Amino acid sequence: MADAPKKVSIVRTYKGDVAGLVSLNNITQTEIALAEAKKSHEILKAEASKPSIDRFAPKKRFHFPTFSLSTLGIRIGIGFCIGVALISVYAGYVYFSQTKEEASAVLPETLIFAEKIVPITAPSNAKPEEISDLITKELGKPSENLNSITLFVSGEKTAPENGVSVFRSYETQEFFQKTGLDAPNGLTRTLLNKYSLGVYYYQKDSPFFILETDYFQGALSGMFSFEPTLARKILPLFGRSILESDIGTYRWKDKITRNTRVRVFSDENDDIKIIYGFLGDRNLIITENETTFTEILTRLTTPKPIN
Repeated sequence: MADAPKKVSIVRTYKGDVAGLVSLNNITQTEIALAEAKKSHEILKAEASKPSIDRFAPKKRFHFPTFSLSTLGIRIGIGFCIGVALISVYAGYVYFSQTKEEASAVLPETLIFAEKIVPITAPSNAKPEEISDLITKELGKPSENLNSITLFVSGEKTAPENGVSVFRSYETQEFFQKTGLDAPNGLTRTLLNKYSLGVYYYQKDSPFFILETDYFQGALSGMFSFEPTLARKILPLFGRSILESDIGTYRWKDKITRNTRVRVFSDENDDIKIIYGFLGDRNLIITENETTFTEILTRLTTPKPIN
C-alpha cells in the first residue's frame, strides 16, 4: 500500500506577507514602512511613560528591629529634653528661693568695719551649751586673709512667712542668756542693743567681743563684778581653755595700752589671758591680747572704707 503524500507546511516570511498585502490591498511598500515606523514610535513612547524599575535593586522590606530602635531613640531624645527642662525649672526655683531667703536675712549694723560677716543660725530650741559650742566652732575656723576681721552674727530663723524663714539676730541681753555667759545685771542693763563678736586674723586667730553702753559708770562697775567669773565664761566661748588650777595663778591688773586704761588678767610673767577696756564712755572691748585690742581701737576710731 502506497504511503500518503506528506503535507508540506508553508513558511511565512515578512517579505512574502508584504508582497501579499501589496497585491490584495493595493498599497505601496512605502505606506507599509511608514505604518511600521509609526507603530514602533508609539510602542517606545508607551514604554518611556512607565516608571523605571530596577530589577536588580533589593526589595525594601519592613524591618521591625530597626523600627524599634528608631522609636526608642526618639523616645529617649524626648525624655532627655523633658528632663533638662524639669532640671532647669527646679534650679530656677532653688536659686530664686535662696535669693529670696538671703535677701530676708538682714544683718544688724556692726560696730566696726569687717572684711567679712558670717551669720550663725542656731536651732530655736537649742540649749546654751549647744549654742555656745556652735559659735566656738565658727570662731575657730581659719581664714586665708591675714590682717582681716570676720564678724559672726548669731541668731535663729523665725517661723516662715509667705514660705520664707527670716533670720533674726540675737539682741544683746538675749545673746548673754542664749550662750550662758550669765553676766551681772549691773552690766547687762547698761548695754545697748548693738554688739560685735568676731575674730582678728594676723599671726594667730584672736577672738574679741565689743559691746556698747549708755552708762559708763554702771558698765565699769558691772565689769568689776564680772571679773571673778569672766575667765570661766568668756574663754570657752573664744575657744580657749584654762585649767581651774591655773586660774588661781592669774590676777586682774591695771595697765595702759595705746593711751587707754585697761584691765588685764595675767600671771606673774605677764602672760595675758583676757584684756578689756573702754573707748571713751561708750564702747567696751573684751579680747585676749594687746595686739587685737589695738586693732579694735583703730577700727572704732577710723571711718568705714568706701568701696
